[in-house]
Amino acid sequence: METIFSRTTHYAEISLLKNYCILSNKNNYYDTDSQIFSMNYGWFHMRKRRKNKITDFFHLDDNYTFDNIIRCDSFGHKKFYTEKDKHIKKHYNNAFASLSIITNKCQIKKNGDKVILTFVNYQKSRDFNKIYFQKLLIYTSITFNTRTGNFTTFILEKKGKKTLKKIIRTNNFLFLYTILCSMNNYMTFVEGKQPTINAEKNIEFFHKFLEAIGCKEINSDDTPYQHIIKRFIEVKKIGIPNNLNLNNFHTLYTDAKTLKKHNNKLCQSFLELHGIKSKLTNKILNAYPNMDMVSFIKIVKILKRNSHILNKINFQNINNLNQKEQSHPDFTNKIHRNQTISSEVTSVFINELDKNKIIDKFLLLLDDLNNTSIISSIIIDEFMDHIRMVLDLKIAGVEFNVQFRNIEEFREEHLRLSQMLVEIKRKHIISKEYSEKLINAVEKNKYTSYDGEYDYYILKNQNEYDEEGSYMHHCVASYAEKNTSIIISIRKKGHRDRVTCEYNVGDGSNIQSKYFCNGMPPENFYEPIQNLNRIINTNKNILMPIATTYIKNEKYQKELDVPNFF
Repeated sequence: METIFSRTTHYAEISLLKNYCILSNKNNYYDTDSQIFSMNYGWFHMRKRRKNKITDFFHLDDNYTFDNIIRCDSFGHKKFYTEKDKHIKKHYNNAFASLSIITNKCQIKKNGDKVILTFVNYQKSRDFNKIYFQKLLIYTSITFNTRTGNFTTFILEKKGKKTLKKIIRTNNFLFLYTILCSMNNYMTFVEGKQPTINAEKNIEFFHKFLEAIGCKEINSDDTPYQHIIKRFIEVKKIGIPNNLNLNNFHTLYTDAKTLKKHNNKLCQSFLELHGIKSKLTNKILNAYPNMDMVSFIKIVKILKRNSHILNKINFQNINNLNQKEQSHPDFTNKIHRNQTISSEVTSVFINELDKNKIIDKFLLLLDDLNNTSIISSIIIDEFMDHIRMVLDLKIAGVEFNVQFRNIEEFREEHLRLSQMLVEIKRKHIISKEYSEKLINAVEKNKYTSYDGEYDYYILKNQNEYDEEGSYMHHCVASYAEKNTSIIISIRKKGHRDRVTCEYNVGDGSNIQSKYFCNGMPPENFYEPIQNLNRIINTNKNILMPIATTYIKNEKYQKELDVPNFF
């Protein structure tokens, strides 16, 4: 095995507390809070044992901890960084020092057709007054086969002897992107100061790897991720649209089997995978390969029974998706069949109403996207809700004339529709009963983030649906009788912010997450939503309500049966 490059960085991060303690005078004990805090010291009297093993150098009185000293000591959180062994040895067993020893090792090796890039981060950390070090190992690697074009990513995380994570993936762009972002090998080090990334040296290091896998015309304008994608396409001889942004390649990539079936044509394999392949859709996708793919799939499915209408749509307007989101490989996970099932149902609904008028209104909305900053997929989702509510009203005996002329009027009409439907359905007050196990798993599992605590709440009856819809200014109130979904509200504790999440009770997939006025959730809700996704996925077999009751509202004499379509 040939070593092309190897580099190791070794340094320590040290924090110190001032040592005011004289152990020989430990019997002269002051027991008032004011003296402990003002004089910046605490008294120790014995070593602390846990499970017959001494883990601490000394033991504070039960009323005082090292946190007391750190908070009141202005020197407590000051850190310095060093590469010198003499500093590390000096504080290695110092009870008044917090010590982290960090080793980063990066290598590029070649073994036949395989080029292997590895990055190892090894940390030994010991807190104040702790005898033993905790060990953390993070090992990541990318193996690129120059003959087949396949790449394999490997991530291993270990804490002590316990393996926290071990993931091996082939041709997975999300893990490729994640590993490349984490490999900051070259550091500029100044004694005493925190190491900083040397961007110039970092680029030079990645160029060595790119040269080893056969990349040509390497320039600093493109990222290492883009260069690897370009090489992946070259080796596998994949046919791509001429104007495809390489950052969006992952949104169209399917798998080797589907590609082979379509002679390595990227667009055709994507269309086949999502069940929308035709000469017309292939032509559109090749012309606009960087558009919002979720919106594109939904539009095609909505007009499934009227596909000739696709020629009238200016798909250039569908490019207004948040490009930062689409260019991240995680966006690929959002393009799946569960998100487009309702699009197919909407195509059926359109034929039950004034088809030509509804289609004209839909095209009007798509044309108006060019005059707004609203993400296209949000408007399309709202349109599908709009059609469902119009048909529900028709079945209830109420004719509603769709009149909007632009997106602003559409949203006003959408809210009015929702309110009308809620009033009609309120003749039945619905109540859903969920299993105690699900309620405990969701509502007792609070999420604590850097900016506060987030609560999860399952909507269980019509009044709660009404309150959520009124508070958030969207149409979730009309979802109370939707028996294929469960609605969960994420609420920031002590704050007015919320996000309403809809999950499929069949497979636990997140159908949508909406902020105020059907907006996209802000960044601080990303982690709470991801955590809720994991909870729902773990309990996806018990999402269905165990009982659903319809209570007649005494204000109404006549019952009304409004069927579910989703």
